[in-house]
Amino acid sequence: MIDSKLLICNNEDIIKISEGCRKSLNIKQRVKIIDSNVVKSPTLLGVIKPKILIPHNVIKQFTEEEMKYIFIHEFIHLKRKDILLNWINTFVLAIHWFNPVVWLIFMRIKKECEISCDEMTLKQINRDEYNRYRETLIKLAGIFSKGSLMINSVAIVNKSEIKRRIIMISQYKKKPLIWTIIAMMVVSLAACSSLTNSKSGNKNNDKNTTSVQKAEDKTKNNESSQNTKDSKVSSQSSSVSSSTSTSVSANTSSSTQDSQGTGMNLTQIQDGNYSSLLGTWTEVAYAVNPQNGTGEQWEASSLNNLSVSSDKIVYGNGVLVIQGNTLKDSAGSHQLSFKNNGDSLDASLTDIYASIYWDISFYQKGAINDIQPNNGVKIDNTKNLIVIWTNNNGCELVFAQTNASNSVANSKTQVQQITYKPYANPRFKYSIEYPDNYVIKLSADNGSGEILDSPDRSAELNLYAGNNVLNDTPQSKLTDFLSKHSNVKYKEQKDNWFVVSWTEDNNIFYQKEVIGSGSYNGYVLKYPASQKDNYDDVITHLNNSFKTPSIDSGH
Repeated sequence: MIDSKLLICNNEDIIKISEGCRKSLNIKQRVKIIDSNVVKSPTLLGVIKPKILIPHNVIKQFTEEEMKYIFIHEFIHLKRKDILLNWINTFVLAIHWFNPVVWLIFMRIKKECEISCDEMTLKQINRDEYNRYRETLIKLAGIFSKGSLMINSVAIVNKSEIKRRIIMISQYKKKPLIWTIIAMMVVSLAACSSLTNSKSGNKNNDKNTTSVQKAEDKTKNNESSQNTKDSKVSSQSSSVSSSTSTSVSANTSSSTQDSQGTGMNLTQIQDGNYSSLLGTWTEVAYAVNPQNGTGEQWEASSLNNLSVSSDKIVYGNGVLVIQGNTLKDSAGSHQLSFKNNGDSLDASLTDIYASIYWDISFYQKGAINDIQPNNGVKIDNTKNLIVIWTNNNGCELVFAQTNASNSVANSKTQVQQITYKPYANPRFKYSIEYPDNYVIKLSADNGSGEILDSPDRSAELNLYAGNNVLNDTPQSKLTDFLSKHSNVKYKEQKDNWFVVSWTEDNNIFYQKEVIGSGSYNGYVLKYPASQKDNYDDVITHLNNSFKTPSIDSGH
């Protein structure tokens, strides 16, 4: 009866997405995709001949990107052999059906299995996709209702657990796979331990009853504690009572009053008092995800700035402003929720739907952090650190607190350590070297150049070229430019090039263009006026590396 409703999906786009996900996870086994109304949520079915059942309304209503997330999740279940684990659990449950401890552990394993699968799914996608994966789960939960769920299957959405999973994704930071493995081992050991206890308990009904009652009480207490934690996170998206805030402050004050001389008072920071952070904060490293499958790539850098006053933290040229429990960015104001870890403090947006998501972490000197740099980058945790992460370009920046008296010298030293990446335009034959932490935002369709962004998008480099069909000269182009701009601060013209610099909306623009009889090559650099000293050396390097050997030819 069920088989008659399992129709092989013939949607070419769906098959293409599923095959791409299967190959990206290095799964050799062929998997049939079934267009089904038997299940209400995407479901993996079968051990020997696995199938992924997709409800017909999901195929119709979900985008290709959302289907990608669904298939990655289900293929991870397949790769981890979760169906086999379900069969084993079901077999044990059939034998010990009378034991409530086994039932409780069975349900706990299913919950932790989904959380673990979510974590592994997040490891397969870019950080700036986390919000969209979370929204996909919410969308699935919206159409989910109790329907047929086969015993040898795993479904992506269980409505009772969706809230906990959404909170996990919102607060998730990539960590080594070993922790996921350890978590699963702990659950398995707990299962084995409970089974041993249940066997010994059969020999003595009174002892068994007492043991079961204690286990139930303990499990209820744990679930109550988890619900309290979830409720706390959820309540922060609307309001937090003053009594709760007082309680949190009282519980954490003993560990955050700078008893070890760290200089960073986490309780004050949570209350909006940043006096313990006063000083110079220097960028020491950044990471950006180039979205090519390699994950985060770390580099040492000092292009971004962080200024702190007693009541405000400002990142870049006002890109981000933190005051108390409010964060302001280009999209408006957002509420922050805090998590005090004793020697560190996490602040993140309560709005899980925010288009630009931020996470700010404050680490006291010596605190263990979850920063995992690569490419030889080292983070000195003997200093107070502030780490800013955003899903915008998957950018993560690390700032260290330095002595104010040495701030200028440190800044100069850091700027000299900037490294550059070569760019060569294959069509117009010009070349240039640009800061290697810049990422390509847009490529010209005609192959004339690129637009690149700094990690925090406060600076932009536009590389361009074109054929000189109007027979322009440096003088004619500069004259035309000056007629359209009244805020020019600097200009210079030579035989075959001109340079002009102007200001606009607290930004400085620097343009250089070289013009020949056949074509012209140029670049425009836009950067915050507040970072002028840092960019003087960058402009010098751009000018020295800019080569235009083919301007007398058309292309």
